[in-house]
Amino acid sequence: MNTAIATKLTKNPDGVGISACANIMKLWGFNQAEMAITLGTPKPTLQRYLASPEKTKLNRDALDRVSYVLNIHAGLRMFFSNPENIYGYINMKNSNPLFNSNPPKSMILEGSMENLIAVTKHIYALRGQW
Repeated sequence: MNTAIATKLTKNPDGVGISACANIMKLWGFNQAEMAITLGTPKPTLQRYLASPEKTKLNRDALDRVSYVLNIHAGLRMFFSNPENIYGYINMKNSNPLFNSNPPKSMILEGSMENLIAVTKHIYALRGQW
């Protein structure tokens, strides 16, 4: 990363958060429309954030959603050691009653904050941490 951009980003935690969140969701196989749904923001706004993360200012709802995505990722990294599960779990059919035999991604893409919270709690519960 360019040093000037890195310096600007470190002065803007919202930009750091949205960039990290987008990178994680890409690894999960989310496209920009799905990222926008997850973050509760219109796709053009998300595109603007990603084009200039150093200028990004997120509202409280978007910050909370970014936080939940980062926590889901952290929980998966704590529970799994292999990248296939860390990045693939979100797309795997899940027999847990919470997911009704669907992948967690389906629940996330319903777009509610409550679902992000529920997925986060479920993943942390796998390690007995919730």
